[in-house]
Amino acid sequence: MPISLIGKGFYIWQIRRCEGGNAEAIAAAAAQAGLSHVLIKIADGTSAYNLDPNTGADLVPPVAQALRKRNIRVLGWHYVYGYDQTGEAAIAIQRVTQLGLDGYVIDAEDPYKQPGREQAARTFMSALRAALPNLLIALSSYRYPSYHPQLPW
Repeated sequence: MPISLIGKGFYIWQIRRCEGGNAEAIAAAAAQAGLSHVLIKIADGTSAYNLDPNTGADLVPPVAQALRKRNIRVLGWHYVYGYDQTGEAAIAIQRVTQLGLDGYVIDAEDPYKQPGREQAARTFMSALRAALPNLLIALSSYRYPSYHPQLPW
């Protein structure tokens, strides 16, 4: 069942730089802050994100599990470039499904400011929605929406 983004949430970009990468400490801090949801970066372009660079271990599952134990929803976010829409959609679908996420947030910034990017967005969204028809999907961008007037706020 889709959820809405009501309440207070927080973005995590690099798990290893948040509470020293300790999943329980991240979840405890989120609970203490009264967060209803946490958004974790799961992909960048066509690559999975928040993998340990030395071992290749996925750092997201322990954090997601610790957050869920505290009834905090877990969403994934993904910086998209729009140059390989099929590849970006594939990694998004894989990560969301594999991690059992409650939602997915598209971080579209500078690459989507370029002229003619509408078709790239349609291609990406068509593949994403076909594979994840009931998932909450949201659009985000860097800091201030006013920096990105080309996006459909």
